[in-house]
Amino acid sequence: MVAGDILDAMPDQTPVQIAWVTRDLGATEAALSQLMGAKKWVRMPDVHFGPDTCTHRGQPADYVAHVSLSYAGDTQLELIEPVRGESIYTEFLDASGPGLHHVAIEAEDPEHLETMLGDAERGGASVVCRGTMPGGMSFAYLSAAMAGVPYLEVAHVPSEIRAFFDYVKQEQA
Repeated sequence: MVAGDILDAMPDQTPVQIAWVTRDLGATEAALSQLMGAKKWVRMPDVHFGPDTCTHRGQPADYVAHVSLSYAGDTQLELIEPVRGESIYTEFLDASGPGLHHVAIEAEDPEHLETMLGDAERGGASVVCRGTMPGGMSFAYLSAAMAGVPYLEVAHVPSEIRAFFDYVKQEQA
């Protein structure tokens, strides 16, 4: 499988989010506020990714992370600090330390998400983690590490979550 095969399987999209994994939300918030102009961060402590709604490497997941959101222009900035349990985030920290973890693109609806994931897998990428958050947001992390792409998140963002994201974005004014 070559990188071109993977890229042919996914639609052209503009990333909507850039995400970092960190051991210190405050330090990363301060750095990105200074470097990217983010004005206000909205923290969500103790977000639980549980076995009834999430999987990690094909097995039921059970981990907790603190999440912080902001915006730089139209691009959402997400910071993730793992708190408990084995996850895609703890694996990343163990392997490479804090840093840029993924970019995210959106699916139009849950069916489109499934189509995108199937296309990516047929193109050589693998689904490493997936789940559904409270409010109905479905997400999956794709990996095409052999092509230099550790993680791409694909998400369907329903109207309830979109309203929350719009609030976070408005807080930047």
